[in-house]
Amino acid sequence: MIYFLNQQKRIKKIRARKTAAISRHGLEKVNLEIGFLPLTACAPLAIAKEKGFFTKHGLDEVNLVRESSWRGIVDGMSGGYLDAAQMPSGMPMWLSLGGNKNQPLPVVTSLTMTRNGNAITLAKRFYDEGVRTLSDFKQYLLRTRDQRHTMGVVHPASMHNLLLRYWLAAGGIDPDHDVDMKTLAKFA
Repeated sequence: MIYFLNQQKRIKKIRARKTAAISRHGLEKVNLEIGFLPLTACAPLAIAKEKGFFTKHGLDEVNLVRESSWRGIVDGMSGGYLDAAQMPSGMPMWLSLGGNKNQPLPVVTSLTMTRNGNAITLAKRFYDEGVRTLSDFKQYLLRTRDQRHTMGVVHPASMHNLLLRYWLAAGGIDPDHDVDMKTLAKFA
């Protein structure tokens, strides 16, 4: 409920600040609302804003809209109050294919701001149990079949999810049956 109310307040502020779509300088629109999450990947947006790069390239006003989760980015894009946003690499395709409430939203990705740098990190308890490799992890899962082990990702369409699934499958672990794949609430 609190998320919903905060989202409504944010939308109201953004809509009040928005003016009619103005086209100049060969651009379709010169006033933009760009959503971001306060992660390292937002650095190019923050730097562009601080250094005046948006203005230099013909944009009159660019507002960076801080969201607290990827759900906020999805809501902003589908609700039309964000013109663009920082997203996990798979999210534009996920939105376009109807990943949000089975309603396709055409989204185009124009650039990739960050690549690589992802890591798979297991809890220390796995290390304490002797898990050092993917093969060790599979053997551990077989030994502890009576327990469910949860693997967290930031979004169903994130590169994190795809890479984790690929890694597990490479070791003969079925990510849909042998472990629980959950979207982390902070980023959902």
